[in-house]
Amino acid sequence: MNLNKYAFYSLLGLICSLLMAACGGSETTTKYIPDVSNIKASSQLFRFDKDLIAIDTTRVDVGLEQLKQKYPAFAPFYLKNILPNFERVNTSQATKRYLTDEYSQILHDSVAYFFADDAALTQIFMDMAKYYAYYFSDNKNPFERVYTYTSAYQFGCFTNPNDKEAYVAVGLDYALGENHKAYIHTENLRYQYIRQRLTKDNLPVLAAEAVVNDIMDAEVKLGGNYFIDHMIYNGKKYFLVDLLMPKTEDHLKFGLTKDQMAYCIPKEASLYENLSKSIDLYSDDVIKYRQYVNPGPFDPEKDRHSNAGSWLGMKIVQSYYRKIRNEIKHEMSGKPKQDIDRAALRKTLEEVQAQAFLKKYKPKRG
Repeated sequence: MNLNKYAFYSLLGLICSLLMAACGGSETTTKYIPDVSNIKASSQLFRFDKDLIAIDTTRVDVGLEQLKQKYPAFAPFYLKNILPNFERVNTSQATKRYLTDEYSQILHDSVAYFFADDAALTQIFMDMAKYYAYYFSDNKNPFERVYTYTSAYQFGCFTNPNDKEAYVAVGLDYALGENHKAYIHTENLRYQYIRQRLTKDNLPVLAAEAVVNDIMDAEVKLGGNYFIDHMIYNGKKYFLVDLLMPKTEDHLKFGLTKDQMAYCIPKEASLYENLSKSIDLYSDDVIKYRQYVNPGPFDPEKDRHSNAGSWLGMKIVQSYYRKIRNEIKHEMSGKPKQDIDRAALRKTLEEVQAQAFLKKYKPKRG
């Protein structure tokens, strides 16, 4: 980010005490988690990646037809839009090249090693399907069908781009560990703060983010172009991810390591006060505040974690949700908890006025 000297020196003192504070305190906080044990939801994990590499390279056309029959919604989309085809040859030729390429075979061997057992991943997606059904029972549940695939490091996780069926597609080549050699040589993945998210533990979070992006597009509006508006908007994203994965540690959701989280200073109030006084929550200078609402590098020399504003935004949104839920609980006395929780969630997502959130927020002191 290009800052002039005045802006740089005015922020220098702030950075040292500000950004690290965004990281701590949330992982040990007791929070409300609804009981979803009786929620009817299912989730199936389909290893499309295994079926693709199992194709006989001497009979590729036959194998592709079998793949389309087994995966009528996903296979055509994958073959047209995701299958690596840098030389723009026909699908059969592209498939054969992808299956026989030396680097592709190394990728497939790595995926086979890291994802030999599907049991843990299957259970995580089952849990996410239940939480999604709990809060969004009127929607098609994207976690009902989870397809795994590889793309030579081009794509991560995404949801169904059409209405044939609801699903989540999970790129396993985005979860091979931060020291996977290919990441270092892939332009969009080579930075440390990105690579540290490319692990097996982080993969479900990336899937949840893909689903949440759809919810945000459909149901959430940006309240304005001030810093606080973007903090709250991003806060809603992480808040929704947390609803789908309430037992997952926050450091995974924010792309931090445990060591980085432990290094952080758990002073939420300090963060809020510094942002309010030194940066101005109502600044519309995107150049000035964008580093605080976007993922970025962790710099221990400056106590810096770039997505600090989004973390604080999540805290603001969570506080609003808790208090709104208590109000609605009183108004809907005797109603099922699920109805109360969904009403509170709807109110939280629909509210766009920053002041409405701030009135229900008091930052915690470490």
